[in-house]
Amino acid sequence: MTRQTYARMLASIALVVDVPPSRSPTPRWVGYADAMRSPVLALTLALLAACGAASSSGPSPERLAKMRPPLRAFHETLVPAWEAKAGALRVAKACDVAAELAERSKGVGDSSLASYAKALVAECEDPQRDEVESWLTRVHQRFEELARE
Repeated sequence: MTRQTYARMLASIALVVDVPPSRSPTPRWVGYADAMRSPVLALTLALLAACGAASSSGPSPERLAKMRPPLRAFHETLVPAWEAKAGALRVAKACDVAAELAERSKGVGDSSLASYAKALVAECEDPQRDEVESWLTRVHQRFEELARE
């Protein structure tokens, strides 16, 4: 590649990213790298934020629409407890909806889901309530398995 061809190539790159012209091709290349750092970083951060936001949301509206009505009703009852911050708040919300989850699990017709929900109710009746979150996790995992079917 000749020096003129190299200079033209760098000049065309500089025009695309609006880098000020220079007499030497090297400053154009450095300028190009500096000019691209900010947009590339911004794009990377935007993509990471979008991926993070998508992973934290629940089932898509299309997926919810395809669910059987009893499973959808179970989901609506489960969401407030599952999305609560882990710890005392989640335990309290899980115990608030435990009896309703047990009742709605019967309508779903899955014995595993029903037994997990029943165990959640029993754990909420225990004064220590130390296994509530683990039973809630089992209920949620079984719900997810059923929702994928």
